[in-house]
Amino acid sequence: MQSEDDDVILREAKRRGLVVYTRDSDFLRLHAKQIPHGGIIYNHPLTYSIGETIRRLMVVCETHERDEIENRVEYL
Repeated sequence: MQSEDDDVILREAKRRGLVVYTRDSDFLRLHAKQIPHGGIIYNHPLTYSIGETIRRLMVVCETHERDEIENRVEYL
């Protein structure tokens, strides 16, 4: 879905019951506009190595239920 608009991606992810992982700050703006979504995990570009990013993603997945992250942003 890379060529889709960000709001379309958020809507489709919510419809499928998915959380969006992104390094694109445009998703933070959509969240600020209170567009409903299944959850956003945001990782600022170049913050962590790939291994550390995966480790942090695993922690989020292990400590949050899907409904706990709905319409929220988790920052890695």
